[in-house]
Amino acid sequence: PLEPALNPEQLYALVPKIKQFADIEIIFIVNKDSSDMTADDWLKMIQTIHENQQNFDAFVLTHGTDTMTQTANAIAYAFGKTLTKPVIITGSQAEPGALGTDATVNIERAFRTALSTTIPEVMISFHDFVLRGTRARKSSEKKLAAFHSPAINPLAEHLGSGIHWYVDSNPLIEKNAEQFLPY
Repeated sequence: PLEPALNPEQLYALVPKIKQFADIEIIFIVNKDSSDMTADDWLKMIQTIHENQQNFDAFVLTHGTDTMTQTANAIAYAFGKTLTKPVIITGSQAEPGALGTDATVNIERAFRTALSTTIPEVMISFHDFVLRGTRARKSSEKKLAAFHSPAINPLAEHLGSGIHWYVDSNPLIEKNAEQFLPY
């Protein structure tokens, strides 16, 4: 079977600057190629999030792209309206240790997403956009912009060093609120 290129500690070591903005606790749940994910793996993720909702402001899950949307759906539907914290899922198209990988920017952007919202929803932060986890689809095996949401607008867009939340897609942001939020 395929195996992930890096373990969780090695992944977060690729993005040391996020520690300047967030207190991070790495919780090892599953470390396998996403094409080998099973319902038992999703259940472990769901249980870990459930058991820790009161301990953290948000959850960032690193995940392979092959079954990222299935994982987002499993978590979202398991919690329904009982989810109290944002769950942001991200990954990369290129191997994390490769030169020019998108893993570093995607992890940083996932943390930017987590730091800028309190929406209790499962989201996919990938490349330039933040999508509703239950509405996202993988559209490319090669392009860095690998995910889209065909029926609904993105929740947010990553712009430079900030994030722009779309008010119409995000009922928890007030109409008069500042929409361009840096870390």
